[in-house]
Amino acid sequence: MQAFLEPFGDLADIEMLRDALAKKGQLYELTGCIEIGKAHVIYGIGHDYPWKLVVAEDEQKARAIYEEYQFYEEDCVYYPAKDMLFYQSDIHSNELTRDRIRALKALTTQDHGTFITTVEALMNRIPAQEAFLESVIRLTPESSVDLTELRHRLVNFGYEQVSSVEGWGQFAVRGGILDVFPLTEDMPLRVEFWGDDVD
Repeated sequence: MQAFLEPFGDLADIEMLRDALAKKGQLYELTGCIEIGKAHVIYGIGHDYPWKLVVAEDEQKARAIYEEYQFYEEDCVYYPAKDMLFYQSDIHSNELTRDRIRALKALTTQDHGTFITTVEALMNRIPAQEAFLESVIRLTPESSVDLTELRHRLVNFGYEQVSSVEGWGQFAVRGGILDVFPLTEDMPLRVEFWGDDVD
């Protein structure tokens, strides 16, 4: 990725901006950048910062920056605003919830990355980090869990109980087998129980 940083090496204005950004508590505005070059400029200015926050004016521009920025840095996440129309009618998309949960997971488990969002999304309240971490369900082969209680927790977290898991946010229980498709994972998981013990 060093080749993508070379164009910034000879630009005195970029170096001045990077020096200014190193001083805590100051904001700077950079204008005149064409849309196609924004992700490159963001990477060039902030490549060595552990965390970067990129705020776009709307969802369309935030998604465009996110899709382009993934080329420069794999550890970037997109945090969309709640779609109030869908949330109020209780038919919100699992994909929207999935993006939000994945972004929160990255903030609590990674030590670096780029957080791409919108002004509207920043206005949504999010749970405290402690509350988010307390709600995580961790199962290991040594775990002992009441399967009925686990089912209730999954339902309370918004998971849908189905006969066969096909998408994010779903789970199924057949005897001592729990299939679940977490919002933070790319593939569903299977957990086998022997009584209350994870086998």
